[in-house]
Amino acid sequence: MPTGTSVASALDLLANCTLVGIRQDQEYFRQSLGSLLNIDPYSVPEFPNLPQVPRLAAQLRTSRMADHLIARDLELFSILVANYMKVR
Repeated sequence: MPTGTSVASALDLLANCTLVGIRQDQEYFRQSLGSLLNIDPYSVPEFPNLPQVPRLAAQLRTSRMADHLIARDLELFSILVANYMKVR
């Protein structure tokens, strides 16, 4: 199970990344990666649609063991999106 420092540890790891993308803005990620690698951004494939994720999420919602993990994941995601919006 994640500890109280798991979000901080994940953010520390992500801070060392040159580029982090989010599914909601694939075009920005493709353009940024293309620029970083000096390649045609449209040669970068889009993130695939993952149709099983909603079903898995529904199953995890009924699992008490997953509550803490999901809370930490949502906390991390909200921080990532907030910082993404600052640089976008």
